[in-house]
Amino acid sequence: MPVSDFQINARVRAVLAKRWIDTHRLKFGSFKGTVRFSGQLHALGNRSASHLDAAKLEMIESELKRIRGVSRVFFDFTNWRKSETGEWVPQEKVVIQRSLQSDNPVVLEATDAKSESAKGKDADTTATAKN
Repeated sequence: MPVSDFQINARVRAVLAKRWIDTHRLKFGSFKGTVRFSGQLHALGNRSASHLDAAKLEMIESELKRIRGVSRVFFDFTNWRKSETGEWVPQEKVVIQRSLQSDNPVVLEATDAKSESAKGKDADTTATAKN
């Protein structure tokens, strides 16, 4: 008997709950055995065990692919991506500004967390130098 998309979604939700994944920032659904994810991937809680890293993401991905009836899984997270070698890496922050004349978002720059903190220090130095 084939597994319904409803049953697959329920099993996906169980895997995410077991791994303490915040489903409020995440969208997922299945259609004919293909599961698609989008949104932000975050863990619940503030314990060190709730921190997401590449190894935990690989474990979650493996569990999802083992669900009966799942043939493929696609990920489109805003804060994690798969590298060309298939490893999970944190996604760079993208600064988006909406134009007042248009509803289309405009990407101003893409930065990672390290350059963002360095940029903040430079801005502080510049501001104090002008004063």
